[in-house]
Amino acid sequence: MSDAELRNAIAVPASGTAVLVTMRRGTRGPWTVIVDEPSAEREMAGPPAGDLLLAGVACCTVVTVAGVASRRGPDLRDLTVAFDVKGRAGGFAIAQRTVLGAALNEAERLRLERTARHCPVGKLFTKRALTTLDEVDLRRGGTAPSGQPAADTPRFLEGSVTARWIPDTREWTDAGGTRVLDQEGEARVQIEGARGAALQRWGLLGGHSAAGWVPRPSSFATAALAASTLLTLRARAATLAIDPASLRVEVRALSDVPSGGKAASQDLAAAGQTPQVRWLRRVSVAGASGATRDAILAAMREDPLYGCAVRGDLLDSDEVVAEVPEVAV
Repeated sequence: MSDAELRNAIAVPASGTAVLVTMRRGTRGPWTVIVDEPSAEREMAGPPAGDLLLAGVACCTVVTVAGVASRRGPDLRDLTVAFDVKGRAGGFAIAQRTVLGAALNEAERLRLERTARHCPVGKLFTKRALTTLDEVDLRRGGTAPSGQPAADTPRFLEGSVTARWIPDTREWTDAGGTRVLDQEGEARVQIEGARGAALQRWGLLGGHSAAGWVPRPSSFATAALAASTLLTLRARAATLAIDPASLRVEVRALSDVPSGGKAASQDLAAAGQTPQVRWLRRVSVAGASGATRDAILAAMREDPLYGCAVRGDLLDSDEVVAEVPEVAV
């Protein structure tokens, strides 16, 4: 695969419980993000992997709906995608709410509702549209920790993840005197989660821009899965007989970009279609004599974000509503 076709994220251990993830998309990037565990002893260095995944789904929903609406109407004044994350026995309940800022007729409402529910990133974790190829590069050496396995911490915080479209960041080109949408623009993402009595907050930018200033939504998703896989393996390092400091996890897109690019993907979403996507998860790690590739592969399949993709159960509810924004007098 050439550098121009590369779409990947690479996670490596950072200080303490944190994970450093580097994202690339072709010649754009690198972009870096810190992911941390909710069990971090001090203030978290970055959001949990699950919240980063929700940021990617939120950004993707925003740019996908914005692209369809900008090309086919109606003119949206505002567009917000919000996730409400609540703890429950054995995991989290996640509700998505997409608010379309426009007065819509029935055809427009149905088209944009389908678009929001079939965005290219969201479908991977809600429509079982993701297939992964898992590989392990196991090297002998390193020091495996002793003792009992560490607790496998949650991948989300109770709270919210909200993405707000910035319409003025859209980019247009001229085609024979007609203004044609080139880039759908960016979204401002706010992550807010509770750790006991304390709140933690992070801000991100994501979306589509010609210069590639901000990560694409799919980059956040590959970064989240790479970080989550590393956290899963690190928690099981003693049982797996691997050196957690030597872990390196890459998640790479294998599927070709659809013919027609972003516009074609958005049209598929508007039609309610969910073509399959293939990603590679490659783990590189040093292990002691008891380490085996089969055991590491089995542990990778226990990763909670991977499980969401296999089951398609990331969300408990998904609401799309239209609200006419108030005009300031």
